[in-house]
Amino acid sequence: MNENCDEKPWYLAKRQGQVGLVQGVYVEVADAAGDPLFTPRGQPDAKPVGAASSPAAGGGRARVAFEYQAQRDDELDLVFDEVIIVHQRSDSGWWEGELVSTKRRGHFPANYVVDMA
Repeated sequence: MNENCDEKPWYLAKRQGQVGLVQGVYVEVADAAGDPLFTPRGQPDAKPVGAASSPAAGGGRARVAFEYQAQRDDELDLVFDEVIIVHQRSDSGWWEGELVSTKRRGHFPANYVVDMA
């Protein structure tokens, strides 16, 4: 058993039609082509937030699926079920948004939230 399991994030995963939670120590987050979708901030190969490559660089709302404690001053603390107004999406896996409840603006890991349709 890995002693660092409690320090790794949890991901909402889908496999063979089933959806469930998987601890980050057991997975690598990737797109359909197998390319990683999430790079921890501060890593040399991480793209800066704001370097969006998708046509919809921002906008919309997201709901927090997993709690996250900010590691830097420019990050948001995420509380389960809270709503975020998304201002900037990035392929780095870090988005910029504003918490609806506090109006605080900052960066957050995109894989901790789900888009609200």
